[in-house]
Amino acid sequence: MILVLEDNPVQCAIFDKILQSGGFKVRCLQDPREFLNNLDTTAVPSLVLLDIVLPGTDGVAVLDRLERHPLWCEIPTVLMTSTPTADRVRSAQRLPVLPEGFLVKPIEPMKLLQSLQAILSRAEPVHLLRAQQRTRLKLLLETAAEASALEKSLLRSQEGFTEARQLLAEFRSELDLNRAADLTAARAGSSSAGVPDSPFSLFSQRLDEIAQDSLMDQGRLEALRTKIEERAELEAQILSSIQSVRGGGRADNPPADHSDYGDTRAAA
Repeated sequence: MILVLEDNPVQCAIFDKILQSGGFKVRCLQDPREFLNNLDTTAVPSLVLLDIVLPGTDGVAVLDRLERHPLWCEIPTVLMTSTPTADRVRSAQRLPVLPEGFLVKPIEPMKLLQSLQAILSRAEPVHLLRAQQRTRLKLLLETAAEASALEKSLLRSQEGFTEARQLLAEFRSELDLNRAADLTAARAGSSSAGVPDSPFSLFSQRLDEIAQDSLMDQGRLEALRTKIEERAELEAQILSSIQSVRGGGRADNPPADHSDYGDTRAAA
């Protein structure tokens, strides 16, 4: 499914017709704020066609939000505009991952379909590179989330140990008091009330909770270790892809005169 974010209803109708003729399912949205507010519940598409000029925001800002989302960061995105400028190219170049391409409207239907097919099939080295960069971005987001969860869990464990020490001190204090009471009772020839077990029970329960948290922390550490290893492997693949892109004579940046703007090929 191709998601088109375009505020012009006429343009939406045009894209819908072109994309359906190419065998794509299409969903066209016109309100960028509503779209961003519902990212968690919106069906994730195979590709996003994103207009740069949007009401209340712009396509580059929307793409920046998408690239910070753990699901949407992996989705290839093509920016569209009827007024290409160097400033818009430079703003897109500051994104964590460059868009898969730029299109100038009005768009030739056949060229649009061919470009999207090439991106989705990763027909060129630059398309594979973008996919690898997006996978790396997803790993970074997941690693940051895992690290944050681990940090919070370790803080809880630290608080748990502090509480357990307090409970143990209370238990020892009550134990000392009851021993004194036992001695007094023995001297008087009466029976002792015994040692209350509530502080010890709470202490034991807290230790069990800390042990459970420790097992969860070990799982998080293992997940972090796995993601770091995956990223190391991915970095090697990305380096190889960059060499392939450059070896094919592709420029490192979109052209300053925008003469190649109609091509969805983006820079390495």
